Order: sequence, then C-alpha cells, then structure tokens
Amino acid sequence: MEVKKNSTRLIEKIKKLEGINAFWMILFLRIMPFIPSGAVTLGAAFSKVSLSLFAVASTIGKVPSILMEATAIYGLMLIDLEFQIIIVILVFCFLIWKLKLK
Repeated sequence: MEVKKNSTRLIEKIKKLEGINAFWMILFLRIMPFIPSGAVTLGAAFSKVSLSLFAVASTIGKVPSILMEATAIYGLMLIDLEFQIIIVILVFCFLIWKLKLK
C-alpha cells in the first residue's frame, strides 16, 4: 500500500504544477534517459501546462538523448561490415534466448 500512497502523492503534486514549474519538470524528466516518454507525457497531461510550454520543454529535453542515439549509431556505422553482421546475429540470439525464457 505504501507504493500506492506515494504514487498518489506524486500525481497530486504533478496536478498542481503549472507554468514555469511544469516546464522545468517536463524538461528534467525528458533529459533523464531511464524515464519513459509516455510517462512524461501522461504527467504533463495531469498538470496545468500549456501546449506551447510542453512542446518547448519536450523539444529541448529530447535533444541530449537524440544526440546520444545519433552518436551511438554513427559509431556502429564505422565498424566493419563483418563485425556489424556478428553484432546483429548476437542481438538476435539474445532476443530469441530471452523469448524462450518467458
């Protein structure tokens, strides 16, 4: 029950956010790589943030993660074709192994 009580308090705090406070919350949550985008959008839907503030905060907050993803993909593209094929095979084997565990 403690988790439910804490999440209810968090939702109540998010509902009270508006204006610049909501902007900073959205920006901070978008920058955090381990927080799902859907959760941030849902939290923003509960708050009293305007569409323009939400759009600006989301855009600015996504820039760091987009740069990290682009850098990772660029690094993978620099690897020789043989190693790329090995990586793809290893990823598929891992996914098959994970699916068989379920």
